[in-house]
Amino acid sequence: MNRIPAIALLALLTLPVGCAEEEPGPGSALIKWMVKGSTCDKAGIADVRVDLLQQGAQFRSESGKCSAGQVKFNDLPTGVYDVRVLGFDPLSNPTYEGTYSGLSVKEGASPSSPPSAISLTPRQGSILLAWRFPKDKSNLCSFNNVDEIEVNVAQSGTVVQHFSGIFPCEPAYADPEDLPAPLENGWIVLSDIPPGEADVILFGLSPDGERIFEGTESVTVANIGYVQVIVTLDPCSGGCI
Repeated sequence: MNRIPAIALLALLTLPVGCAEEEPGPGSALIKWMVKGSTCDKAGIADVRVDLLQQGAQFRSESGKCSAGQVKFNDLPTGVYDVRVLGFDPLSNPTYEGTYSGLSVKEGASPSSPPSAISLTPRQGSILLAWRFPKDKSNLCSFNNVDEIEVNVAQSGTVVQHFSGIFPCEPAYADPEDLPAPLENGWIVLSDIPPGEADVILFGLSPDGERIFEGTESVTVANIGYVQVIVTLDPCSGGCI
């Protein structure tokens, strides 16, 4: 019996397959941060959490002391990540934030990093706004001849504007895409308002665009959560000019 063909076949079967593609190995990422215009101590930031996101979902997180200035992710799958850095006060409230989009993590021991340290800035707050007419008047916009509401939010006692827009007097009946800010559960949501004292100034506009009602409330905006305010619109005296 000729054993040569059998031996040759066995050798072919045991040869490594050269055409198969190998999966890329893991990489790593080094994320650095700094507090814009301040330091961790002066800003009251105790701890930091760094989130790596893919398609908006949290993929992996690492935490450390703010004063450390950096964290490293090891054994990280290669790919593209968005980076979010949150700074927490001693009560674990997320008071500062910084982001970077499109960090490409490559295979190998050399860590991938954003081109510079991520800048942490105070997180912004939100105002949930609604309006009403005086109790001695109907709360219907049409009864008061009010067609639209001019909404202004400014830094308290100044002319520094945080928001300005015009809404239908009854925003629930409007096309959401036509609103200058979203409407949620009956509240106008004004986002990205800097923390501190703010004046919310409203004018009720007639169908001709004349200011015929006015209302003002002062609120304290925090850098976490939101503040609710209902502004009462009173008839203008002197034309609200």
